Parts: sequence; structure tokens; C-alpha cells
Amino acid sequence: MNTANQPLDPVNGTSEDSEHEPEDDVLSRIEPPTVEWLKRLAELKAFLVVHDRFPSRNGPERGEQSVNAWLSQQRHAFMEHRLTWNQAAAMGVLGDWITTDLEFTNDTHWRQRLDELVEFHKEHSRLPNRRHCKSHEEDVLGVWLQTQVSQRNRGLMPQWRLDAMNEVFPGWSEPRLV
Repeated sequence: MNTANQPLDPVNGTSEDSEHEPEDDVLSRIEPPTVEWLKRLAELKAFLVVHDRFPSRNGPERGEQSVNAWLSQQRHAFMEHRLTWNQAAAMGVLGDWITTDLEFTNDTHWRQRLDELVEFHKEHSRLPNRRHCKSHEEDVLGVWLQTQVSQRNRGLMPQWRLDAMNEVFPGWSEPRLV
């Protein structure tokens, strides 16, 4: 049975359906990418060179949507541990190919809100109070902070965001502060 496309168990290096020795399964994951896969990677690289950006799902350029669909498949395969090592290495030369444009935009917006929160704290010597806000700015930041607390409490906040909040405002999610 060819297990090259089977996901690896991170503990013992075997695929889920494997009856092989761990070494056999690991070696099968090192096979070279197919010619078709390399052709699609070349299309993506060419798009990056010409447009200096990753393709968009609704992009206007000729062939952009097709290249974006392929890139999306690679992202999903990577997250599901279905890319071979050689495929992942080949994709690695593209830089941060895993982060989508939307994620990048959202992360940039999040960092901007954190900067605004720092400025608010410097100016008012307190965090925004959602219940007794004195300005539109405080209301917006209060809602944002409340959302961060909720995401943290539900375990949905990425670790880098949690670390950034804790670094700037230790104890930020405690009820007495918000």
C-alpha cells in the first residue's frame, strides 16, 4: 500500500493506516513532488514575481483564481499534515505562504487596536470601561477588549496575541480591570 499521501502520526512517525515500520513510512513521505504539482508551484512563483503578492480568490488577473485555489489546497494539506516533506520544503521558498491575506489583514488590525489601547491607557491611566464610556473611542476599545477577554476565556486567542496582551497589560483579563 502506498502511504505517501497518508498523514503522519506525530508521535511515532507512522501513517494512520500503516502496517509498515516507522522508517518505511517516513521514507515514503520523502518522494519527490509530481510533475503536475511542480508545474502548479511554478505558476504560483510566476504570479508572485509578476504581481509581488499572493493570488486572491476573487483576483482580477488571468488565472489568479485557479492559482489561488491550488495554493488554498496546499495550505489545507499542510495543516492536515498531508504535504510531503519535499512539497513543504518547495513551498517554503515562497516565504510565509501559510498566512492568508485575510489573516494578515486581521493581524495588522489587531496590532493597531492594541497600539490604540496602549495610547488610551497612557492618556487616561486606565483601561476602557465598557459600561461607563466617555467617548466613542473608549466604547470601540472597550468592545475590542471585551472581545479579547472572551476569546482568551474560550481558548480561542492565538498564543502570540495572548503574549502581547500580557506583556503590555499584565492581568488585563481579570474582571477588576475590564
